[in-house]
Amino acid sequence: KAVVSTQSTGPFNRNEVSLFCPRQSTDGFLSAAERQLILYDIVTRIRTEAPVTVGGIRFYQHESVVSGLISSNIIKQIYPLHQKSKQHVLNRLWVWNLFGTQPLNLIRHYFGDEIAIYFAWLGSYTSILVVPLIVGFSIGLFYDDDNVNSADWCFTFYAFFNVVWPTLFLELWKRRSAALAWEWGTLGQDIETQETQRPQFYGTLGDNPVTGEMELQYSSIKRQIKQAVSLVVSVLCLMVVLVSMLAVFRFDDYVQYICKNDTFPDFVPSFLTRFVRYAPKILLPITVGILDVIYSNLAVSLNDWENYKHQRTYENWLVLKLILFKFVNSFLALFYIAFYLQDFDKLQETLAALLITKQIVGNCGEILGPTLISW
Repeated sequence: KAVVSTQSTGPFNRNEVSLFCPRQSTDGFLSAAERQLILYDIVTRIRTEAPVTVGGIRFYQHESVVSGLISSNIIKQIYPLHQKSKQHVLNRLWVWNLFGTQPLNLIRHYFGDEIAIYFAWLGSYTSILVVPLIVGFSIGLFYDDDNVNSADWCFTFYAFFNVVWPTLFLELWKRRSAALAWEWGTLGQDIETQETQRPQFYGTLGDNPVTGEMELQYSSIKRQIKQAVSLVVSVLCLMVVLVSMLAVFRFDDYVQYICKNDTFPDFVPSFLTRFVRYAPKILLPITVGILDVIYSNLAVSLNDWENYKHQRTYENWLVLKLILFKFVNSFLALFYIAFYLQDFDKLQETLAALLITKQIVGNCGEILGPTLISW
């Protein structure tokens, strides 16, 4: 699979056989990730030839057996087991190698292209964040509240930098991702023609108008009706976000009033009165996080209900559902404070509370979560 001249990978072509490295044996010809994909494809392609009932579970004609077993809670999930030897190598060269470069080729061979490209992006993004850190720290050294000209120049320069830096990062990442795609043999691949049918997809058997082969089909009209229903549900969820935000701000006004006039309710202990003023600032990010979790699960259920044939189409519609809700849920409060209340101090406090809470919860979930599960 590897081209001799560049040690990159690509689809095998008999007319270019001289460019490919010869294999003396089958050992190592397929990576661990490729073996997993092949086995998963074989397992998920198992379908019933006719309607059948097994153990009280009803399978329709050409329904995926794995999908039916998962929906009936007979099977919880399908996943490959770790290879301890390769896992130890990744732990040594990647997990515990805090200041070294990421072994992207090892990650790719073990987890696959998608996981490898994600960590390549994460590494590039984390590395380039050093630049705004240095710039922001330097501006903080020269910033002077008493000098209007100095403050104006600092704000102007930092605003200009924040416009230029993301654009520069995106261009650098495009070059980096293209280089990795060429090295891994995924550049220019026609993904649409390589997609296989999702095991969860269901429908009626019919002739493919292009290939003439028999395959499962699902009415596009039914799917469009379901998409319209999903849109209504998403709009209602956004209304819940708006009402929740206004309720938190209303509670904040009440807390500020009782703190200012020292009229705390009798059920509030005296030692907690000094902390009451911070309750709304803590409540807002908690509300945002809870709504995020609830809608994320709802979006997956709606996407499953819409019944998409291919995994990439399924993921695209799921991202479309999530990105709109998460954007509104995360930034609606900031826009409300900035443009309606026009309270700069409150904007700073709310932004700090949201960012700090999300960072703490996110990092704890990513670091402590797998550790606790493994125990």
